Amino acid sequence: MRQIILFALFLSATSTVVAQKNKVQSAIIFQKYGELDKAKEAIDAAAENPASNTMAKTWLYRGSIYYDIYNSEKFNNLAPDALKVAIESLTKCKELDTKNDYENEIREKQGKAFALLYNRGVELFQKKEYVKAVSNFELIHAAFPKDTNTIYNLALATEKGNMKEKSYVYLNKLVDMQFKNPAIFQMLSSNYKSDKDTVQALAILEKGRTLFPDNVSLIIDELNIYLSQGKQKEAITKMENAVKLDPKNHNLFFALGTAYDNLKNTAKAEENYRQAITVKPDYFDAYYNLGAMYFNDAANMANEANKIPVNETKKFEEAKKKFTDRFKQAQPFLEKAHELSPKDQNTLFSLKQLYAKIGNIEKSSEVNKKLQELKNSSN
Repeated sequence: MRQIILFALFLSATSTVVAQKNKVQSAIIFQKYGELDKAKEAIDAAAENPASNTMAKTWLYRGSIYYDIYNSEKFNNLAPDALKVAIESLTKCKELDTKNDYENEIREKQGKAFALLYNRGVELFQKKEYVKAVSNFELIHAAFPKDTNTIYNLALATEKGNMKEKSYVYLNKLVDMQFKNPAIFQMLSSNYKSDKDTVQALAILEKGRTLFPDNVSLIIDELNIYLSQGKQKEAITKMENAVKLDPKNHNLFFALGTAYDNLKNTAKAEENYRQAITVKPDYFDAYYNLGAMYFNDAANMANEANKIPVNETKKFEEAKKKFTDRFKQAQPFLEKAHELSPKDQNTLFSLKQLYAKIGNIEKSSEVNKKLQELKNSSN
């Protein structure tokens, strides 16, 4: 009698396994004929049952069915996170497929799913839905932890979405991988700086400058930290020493000029901006900064002149001549900057104001027209 009972239990267990395998087969048939609602119901049942959820085939087809659901206008409302489920299922299949029976199919289906996931992540990023974008990119990162493009996207999305803890993780990963983009070092340094950790902020900038010794933004960020700490002498000394070691480096002269410019030391700023132009005659940034420095100086002189009492005409005229001459001093540098970068709107705006200040209304109108054309073309 006991043997009969055991045999009956064996038959029951066997029939359960067969039934669950039939669920997988049914799901495949439903998928083939486009009945994705029924396919989903069958494959979900197979995935939940211990008799079939250890089969690699179950998860292969679950991934395939959910991928089709994601792409179906008719059925995509069945699972809002269908693409995520598809990828998780294919990953599970890969774990269970110890004999590599489905290796090629997994690779093909994963490739398609990850491509969609990546594009969807980019789309969400562009829509400024950063949390959702991060969720997409993190699925890819879990599968390809060393893919720098995915980590870079995660760094940008977490940074834009104010997810500081995650931002630190991904930015530090890129720094450790010596990612070839100086902006990464700037962002991470800026994070540390906002958290009042200037030691780490400077350490990151130093790493960045080792990889990108000529990058002006990194140099200036480093200088600004020193200047914000009241360490003007240290900042200037550091840059002066760097210039001595590399006197043909226009970026160093520009950075030094910027440092002096921030300290309102116009003479030294002018000297270094001009030296940067001497080393690199087509250096837009140096021309623009030099012109802007003269322009701002002239604007301050004009503001002071406007405080002169109305009855002191002679004194005002003398002051007007001085600030007009100063505006004219800015003119050739801003014009050269415009020549080097005709579509730079900041330069055009400065030139428009400058021409108006020196009484050249025709030129001011001409520049304003260019400015409006550029704005219209960018809309």
